[in-house]
Amino acid sequence: MSRTRIVGTFVFGSLGMALGLALLRGGGCGRMPEVSGAGWWFEVAVQALLFGALFTGVEVLRAREAAQRAFVPASEDAPHLADTPPDPAPPPPLPAPDPEAAAEALRQARIAEAAETEARWEDALMAWNAVIHATPSAAQVVRAYVRKALILDEHLARPDKAAAHLERARGVDPARAGLLGVRWVELLVRHAQERRARDAMAQVRAAPITPAASAALLLCEAVLAHRAGVPDLERALLAQAVALDPGVAADLDAEGLLADVQTTLGGIRLVHDPGEDDDAPA
Repeated sequence: MSRTRIVGTFVFGSLGMALGLALLRGGGCGRMPEVSGAGWWFEVAVQALLFGALFTGVEVLRAREAAQRAFVPASEDAPHLADTPPDPAPPPPLPAPDPEAAAEALRQARIAEAAETEARWEDALMAWNAVIHATPSAAQVVRAYVRKALILDEHLARPDKAAAHLERARGVDPARAGLLGVRWVELLVRHAQERRARDAMAQVRAAPITPAASAALLLCEAVLAHRAGVPDLERALLAQAVALDPGVAADLDAEGLLADVQTTLGGIRLVHDPGEDDDAPA
């Protein structure tokens, strides 16, 4: 019930009551004590206001009950509708291929590669940015993000920003999120960012990943256990990794522990680096 309607109901009830009392007492038909002058009008006004307040309260309650009854059929008569989630919105249509944008992305990728060859890292980053903004295919965008992450990590000593680029790449191509996630976790482990690495592992494992990617994550977790000085946990994680990927056994020593942490992380990085996939622009 709106505020305007409440005020109108109160005024209408009060005036109606005042008019009724005035007519009743003026005609001499009332049984209440007669009061003359200002006192008479004061008593009428007080009673009218009390009646208006009572009348307004009753109307507010009636309006609230009517509103509640209006929603009963949706929850009681058709409970299955309340329990059924709404249909998801259809995905937006894919943009039509733009030959000019694809050609520009390819040109910028070649500029970036040439800049990397000449160790002009800032120029390479700018060119890879141009590839991303040219809106090419998802594979080209992923490659640009991964190459930027590699430059930031290896040549500009900015691992935090490199990790952020790998995380963005996972959102561009969900089909390769597991592969990119392994690369992301490896970077965080290599830079001893344990808390962030464990959070990243949980995110990567939340989606389906290949056995090889699962083995790589177990290797990363074993590196953390190795650094923490927990050999039993390290050995157990490595045994699980070998069960998923027998090739992992090459990284172990005679006691079933990691022979060399840096070699292990380097192997993960080489095998699970999506920056040089065969779907990159030629």
